[in-house]
Amino acid sequence: MVKYAILRDDDTSFFTSPRFLEKIYKEIFAMHIPVNLSIIPHVKGNIKTENNMYATSGPRCEPFIPEEYCRENQSFPVYENAELVKFIRDKRGIFEIIQHGFSHSYNEFSSLNLNILRDRLITGRQTLKKAFDVTPKFFAAPYDAYSPISFLLLKKYFHGATFGNLQTKNPLNLRKLPISMIPSYLNAIRRKDTFFFNDSFLVLGHKGLSINPLTNISRFQYDLKDAFQNERVIVITQHYWEYFYIRKEERVGNGINKKLHHGFLEIIQWLKDNGAIFLTLSQLYEKLRG
Repeated sequence: MVKYAILRDDDTSFFTSPRFLEKIYKEIFAMHIPVNLSIIPHVKGNIKTENNMYATSGPRCEPFIPEEYCRENQSFPVYENAELVKFIRDKRGIFEIIQHGFSHSYNEFSSLNLNILRDRLITGRQTLKKAFDVTPKFFAAPYDAYSPISFLLLKKYFHGATFGNLQTKNPLNLRKLPISMIPSYLNAIRRKDTFFFNDSFLVLGHKGLSINPLTNISRFQYDLKDAFQNERVIVITQHYWEYFYIRKEERVGNGINKKLHHGFLEIIQWLKDNGAIFLTLSQLYEKLRG
């Protein structure tokens, strides 16, 4: 069976320095492996983290937001970071641009208000089009927080959306989906797949293969090999800024976590050596539909 691999990196935004992406992916670029880059169209300065791993001292801004912007109740469109925009445009064909929510608020796409959802969706798409001259075909909600209404809306504008860890009849997952998608979801669980189609709309989940500062690389490699034996599509998720996170200072610095980065490169090399084919989401969509 042919094995496909998806490398997904979330949270690129106005605040992202292209030097971070270059440090992480220099070797990946050399191997001609594509990166699915989830980009926040209009990140807000005062967005609070919902991940307790990065909130040890109570509610605070997302770690990828510089401290001087943390109290700014203002949106920062990604196209205003000219250096980042040029870097990504120059890597056309290596990066696939995914729309990552709108401002990265926790519940922004679990809303039940159709008009608000539509405005966030369309404005975000227009922003990414303006920045990169590409209309995104895939969507990733922050924290995988969806509502059934948002999924029905996404089907009108996108080829697919990312999802969380597919777990058997997880009631939290089921509540995110419209009734029409639930049979497809349950069939994917039975097939032990990480994806399903609803009509021509692809919902791509993962099996928890996430790289972050707390990742036990040895355990990850064990789980990866197990997934490789049993699944058609391997999805690896990460956030670029976590390679630069300084735990004791609760912030993102300039130095890369060399141990974590080395482990990441080992994982990618293992997949490549074992015949995995790395794809963009658009390429995967065509392969799976084919």
